[in-house]
This record gives sequence, structure tokens and C-alpha cells, in this order.
Amino acid sequence: MISTSDAIRITSQSPEQTVRLGFLLASSLLPGDCVLLRGHIGAGKTCLTKGIASGLGVQDISSVHSPSFTLINRYEGTVPVYHVDLYRLEIDSAIDDIEFEDLWNESAVILIEWPEIAVGRIPRITFQIDLVWPMLSQTEREITISASDPQRLEHLKRDIDDHFGH
Repeated sequence: MISTSDAIRITSQSPEQTVRLGFLLASSLLPGDCVLLRGHIGAGKTCLTKGIASGLGVQDISSVHSPSFTLINRYEGTVPVYHVDLYRLEIDSAIDDIEFEDLWNESAVILIEWPEIAVGRIPRITFQIDLVWPMLSQTEREITISASDPQRLEHLKRDIDDHFGH
């Protein structure tokens, strides 16, 4: 996991704003990048994924949904996008059954929900995004974005400031 000490913190007021944030994040992603999406059920991980997928050229974002039962969804965009949901896996060894390691051999962007089950199995992490639903609002989310590369985080921060006015 990545340190959150230099993280970007933003409050999303709606699912649409969370999708827009994902779209902005996509401009900072490169083939081979991995994004960890952490948060409880309903925190907005799939909304963020829809925005990222759209920003990476996936044409039909209505097809983007959490792969809770399939475990991995692949979307075609300007680069392939793998959306992985490890929620239903109970133990680390179950990852072997889904060919998890094979994902790292492709020039794709990998988005992983519930990455805690795969600690030690993820060879590189570009961004870590924590989504918190404060329960004070049906739509408001607190989002924290951390990065392994401070320059890429700074670039993203400028984009967010330009679009969200923070």
C-alpha cells in the first residue's frame, strides 16, 4: 500500500462528480499502471471505474460494472482496462484460480477493488484511492488519492484543481 501523507483529498458531491474525477485520473494513467480502489460497498468504486474507463476510451460505460461474481472484467479502450474485484475471495491462495499474475504481462491498466486480499501479490501500484462514505449524505464521498510517483500525483492535483476548483 502507498503512504497517504502527500495525498490529494477531495469531496465528491455526487456519483456524476465521482465519474468525472475518474475521467481526470485516466489522463494520468499509462499502460502497465495499477490502481487500488479501497472502500466499503457503496463507496463509489464502480462510479470511479466508469470515469476511468471512459477516460481511457471505453465507449460504452454502461457496460462497466463491478465484477463481483466474474472477478475480472476486461474493457477495450485506447488500452485494455482490467477491472478486478477480489471481494468474494476469502484467502490469498484463491487468487491463483483467477490467473491474477497473468494480468501483469499485458500493457493494460489494472483497477483492483478490495486489494487487501492480494497484499504481496501486486507487483506495482501506481495510485491508491480510498473512498469513504461518511453516511451524512447519500451522495457525498471523501476521496483520498495517493501515488507511488510524486510527480504524477502533482500533475493529477493540478488537473483536479483546474476542474474542481480546490
